Amino acid sequence: MRVLFHQRSLPVPGAGARALCQASDDWAWETRTLPWDPAFEGRVPAPQELSLSPGDLLLERFRVRRLLARGGMGEVYDVEDAALGTRVALKTLRASVLGHPAALGQFRRELLLARRVTHPNVCRLFEFFTAGKESQEPLVFLTMELLDGVTLSEHLVKHGALGDDALPLVRQMVAALAAAHREGVVHRDFKSSNVMLVRASDGTWRVVVTDFGLACGVRPGERGDLLPQDGMVGSPLYMAPEQVTGGPVSPGADVYALGVVLYEMVTGTLPFVGDTLVSAAMKRLEQQPESPAQRRPGLSPRWTSAILRCLERDPARRFARVEDVLAALGDGPVTVPARRGRLHRALVLGGLGLALALGGTAGAELRALQDEARASGLAPR
Repeated sequence: MRVLFHQRSLPVPGAGARALCQASDDWAWETRTLPWDPAFEGRVPAPQELSLSPGDLLLERFRVRRLLARGGMGEVYDVEDAALGTRVALKTLRASVLGHPAALGQFRRELLLARRVTHPNVCRLFEFFTAGKESQEPLVFLTMELLDGVTLSEHLVKHGALGDDALPLVRQMVAALAAAHREGVVHRDFKSSNVMLVRASDGTWRVVVTDFGLACGVRPGERGDLLPQDGMVGSPLYMAPEQVTGGPVSPGADVYALGVVLYEMVTGTLPFVGDTLVSAAMKRLEQQPESPAQRRPGLSPRWTSAILRCLERDPARRFARVEDVLAALGDGPVTVPARRGRLHRALVLGGLGLALALGGTAGAELRALQDEARASGLAPR
């Protein structure tokens, strides 16, 4: 069972699966949504009491319908907004977390940074509220777009590694991250459980990137970190090496996280795992990831090359922009046919001279075919 260590919310599990969390003032242990193992149940403490219950009314406006997610920082609820006549998601900040001097500023910052990014593939955040009487602990919450779908993480658990249907999802993830980077915002916690898949009216998936709670601004003169003692911020199984060491964070951190998610999408596994979260995080400082082609035989060389470049330890060796990842993938398939035999090898090897002679489109196609054969081991380098 893979375990994530981070600050954000947990999906409430559907039928046949559970996700539990051990909450604390600052952090939460989070299990991935996987088929439930009864033997694990006794080792996970019960979660804390919820802030709200179905039927509760806040500010004479928001009527709570049900819990959607919870974590170390608070909960997310499905609520009816009487003022707008619609349903929204309501995200609370737990009272115990409010004792941290920077918590409220971080919560406001999430709203301000996320509202800076306006894009169909980014979850919309609306307003910031404080409720409660003077004699009670205040309830701090913000409202956001209510998304009716599943996380990419849940989708992968249920359906396994993706085939050629991965590319349309990648296009939308790249569009969301690119929109954030254009506005000087680095997500810092991009991962498959922060990617929602919502069915569009035409039956296709709409990708929505959520949870900018750990995001930072990188505009000139803007603080790059939320808290002075941030240290290692993010989810260790997805974070870039510079996040592990507490170094400066740039959009390259999101490029790295995108590479981890692509690796997960096409292989069904993560590039680095360990006995503990710290050991999993430290591996990326000392080891190269195993090629995804080793875990997914037949994976296209384009995908293998793009993923491994995203996962370079040195940010300068990664793609400069998330859009460059998409350009490297092109429109090619996720997997290519198995070795095509001696005739194909002979055609590839013999095609070099013809490609050089032909030039133009025909020559370019033959050269591309030979490059792919070399990357696949069908032709000498």
